[in-house]
Amino acid sequence: MKNLALLIGLYVLLFSACTPTYYAPGTMAAPGLKEKGDIKIGVHSSSSSDSESSSQGTGFDLELAYSPIENLGLLYHSNSFSDGFSNPVNERSGPYGIPVYDYISYVAKGSIHNLGAGYYKNLNPDWIWESYATAGLGSFEIKSKETSRNITADLRKMSLQTGVLFRKSFFEFGATYGLSTLSYNNIQGEIINFNDSQNNYLTQRSNHLLSNFASTLRLGYKPVKIQMQIGATKNLSHDDFKMNDAYASLGLFLNVDELIKR
Repeated sequence: MKNLALLIGLYVLLFSACTPTYYAPGTMAAPGLKEKGDIKIGVHSSSSSDSESSSQGTGFDLELAYSPIENLGLLYHSNSFSDGFSNPVNERSGPYGIPVYDYISYVAKGSIHNLGAGYYKNLNPDWIWESYATAGLGSFEIKSKETSRNITADLRKMSLQTGVLFRKSFFEFGATYGLSTLSYNNIQGEIINFNDSQNNYLTQRSNHLLSNFASTLRLGYKPVKIQMQIGATKNLSHDDFKMNDAYASLGLFLNVDELIKR
C-alpha cells in the first residue's frame, strides 16, 4: 500500500508539473507621482508560481510614469512572462496500470503593453493616494523546438487600480489593489495535453476577471531605489484556469525628477 500511495503521489506531482501556464502576474505599477513634472521609471524582474502545482515562471516588467499637470498621471506599463513545461506524449501502461509518458519540452510565454492615465493626491506630506485606468494589447504563444505544434493568441487587458504610498527620502512603502479583464482572441494552433485539446481549453476560457493585490517596498538613495514587491492574483471567472497566482519581484526604481533637480 505504501508503494502504491507513493506512485499515486508521484503521478499527481508529475501531472501538475506537465500542464501549460497561460498567464502569470507581474509587477504592479505604483509610481507614486507627487507633483507636476514628476518622472518615474521602474525596471523589474519577477518570479511567479502556482500555489496548486509546481509551476514556476519568470517575468520582466517596465513602468514609465509622468505628471504633465498637477494631479494627473500618465502611465506606460509592460509585463512579460514565460514558463516552461514538459508535454506528455506516447502514453503507455506502467506499474499498477499508471500511465507512463515520454515528454517534449515547451515554453509558454506572453507579453502585454499597457497605456493609461490616473489621478493622484497628496493626503499629507508623506502619504500619496493614486488611481489608474489602463488598457493593453499583447500576445501569447506556446512553442517547442522539438515539434512544429504550437498555440498563439492575441491578448487584451483592461485594468482599474488604486493604492496608497508612504514616501520618505530613503524609504517608500505602499499597497495596491486592482481589477483586470483579460481576454484571449484569435486563438490558433493546437497542442494535446493529457489527451485534452488546449485550443478548446483556451477557447472555452477566453475571458477572465482578475483580482490583483501587491505590496511594495523601496529602499535606497533618494533618486535611485531598490524595489521589492510581492503580489497575488485571483481568477474570479475560472478558478481552475492554468495560471500562476503569486509572484515576487526585484528591480530598480528611478525618481528621474530628483536627478533632474540635481
